[in-house]
Amino acid sequence: MPPSVEPRHEQVVAAIRTGLAVTGDAYWYAPDRVIRAPALYDGCIAPGADGETIDCTYVIVPDRTIRKPKASRMNEARMEFDVFGLKRLPREYSEINPQKLAVAGSTLRETYQARLAADIETKLLALVGGQTMRGLGVYEIACTSDDRTAEETAIEGWALALLRVAITYTYPRATP
Repeated sequence: MPPSVEPRHEQVVAAIRTGLAVTGDAYWYAPDRVIRAPALYDGCIAPGADGETIDCTYVIVPDRTIRKPKASRMNEARMEFDVFGLKRLPREYSEINPQKLAVAGSTLRETYQARLAADIETKLLALVGGQTMRGLGVYEIACTSDDRTAEETAIEGWALALLRVAITYTYPRATP
């Protein structure tokens, strides 16, 4: 008979999805959805099943989890994953003719990317020390890199920020 709880890795990813969905005045953009996908692909920004238009979405792409037993009856794990933040650019947007929302010297795409990255990082760091994360044994969440280069983030009509995230947690050896 299988265990009655999901593996700790899955529990942590579910808590991250919930945390990234938080909206409010402290953030620039409210995501329409937070999804988990094996990679960033066209379906991540396609309209929803009910035809809803997606204006902002976060995509969590798990990478790897490294586990190591500790001397006690605990395991320690480090999970690494990418979070893609995508925000639709206005229809009239042009790289050549930046909109007035852009910070002086940057384009609207760059401004959106900076805001997306700040929103995602702020939400993730706010989770550290929270009751849910403490209960899952999470003691560190770090955004280890933030990539906004055109080679990685160029999707026509979208601003995209890519954050590499690492989470470290402990859990009892008996937990899957």
